[in-house]
Amino acid sequence: MVADPAGGPLTWSVAAASVAGNSHTAVGRGSDDAYSYALVSGGTGLVAAVADGAGSKTGTSAWGSFTACQVVAAHADGLVASVRTKSEAESALRNVFGAVLSAIEEQAGRMNLAPSDLSTTLAVAVLGPSAGAFAQVGDGIVVCDLVGEPSVRIAEDKGEYANETAFVTSSGALKRHLRLEYRDAGTDRFALSTDGLRYKLLNIHDGGTAFVPFFTSLWDKLEVVEIPEDSLSAFLAKLDDQTGDDKTLIVGTRTRLDAHGARARLAGVRASSPPPVASGEVLSPGASAAPPVEEPTGTDEGVATEDKSREKIGKRGLLRRWEGFL
Repeated sequence: MVADPAGGPLTWSVAAASVAGNSHTAVGRGSDDAYSYALVSGGTGLVAAVADGAGSKTGTSAWGSFTACQVVAAHADGLVASVRTKSEAESALRNVFGAVLSAIEEQAGRMNLAPSDLSTTLAVAVLGPSAGAFAQVGDGIVVCDLVGEPSVRIAEDKGEYANETAFVTSSGALKRHLRLEYRDAGTDRFALSTDGLRYKLLNIHDGGTAFVPFFTSLWDKLEVVEIPEDSLSAFLAKLDDQTGDDKTLIVGTRTRLDAHGARARLAGVRASSPPPVASGEVLSPGASAAPPVEEPTGTDEGVATEDKSREKIGKRGLLRRWEGFL
């Protein structure tokens, strides 16, 4: 059990937000990203998830990402209990990813669509009082505080195909593309993000390492004050993301139970809203989604040219925005 110097348990303080990217809003689309997080065991345990619906299936894939995050949150209690040992944690995570795939297939059936129309990535963090685990299919960003410094974990090996990724619905994905990491020492700080923030959060030309100044500043702030969802959303919306992709971020740090008075509002489960479809209405079970609107040519979900000078400019912009937010 992690405890503060006064002897009480440390509990999780969490901030999360998701905003649609420029390439989506430009054609009247909402976000294909989703997130959820759940505090359990009095806030000493946490399960968080972010998911990124496939850009080639924009609109319908939002239901895949939303479904994935909802399923993870529903299994939060069991997941936190499982991190007592590595074998239990890995087994529980494999089962949950299997449940996610089944739920996506069921949702696709209700919408008269193929499961591939709901293709999505999924990254999950499970953090118990004294141990934790991470799991991922796809190109999400998983960061934790490792020996006092932000460290990227279980990153996807892009190889020569930098703009491609695996989805939960990809053939054999749960056998070939599910990456797991168990941490018996636990972690006190973490972050999950979809890849729309990769040029901001990662040093792309330095092996994809974490951009340390941003993570440490964000975690330090979260230790002493609550960051409301609307404030974090406003910060993300103002970022020149360089990709045009949706931007989703969950960050958390362990703090004293009375660190800020609004902690009670963080209890339970929080998640992004159900996705809209082209008409702007929530798709009801059994209804058919409108055909996806084509993205502007050449964007490939807004993937930016990998240019070092552009990345440096992006990092400076991130810090300026964050300093203003502080």
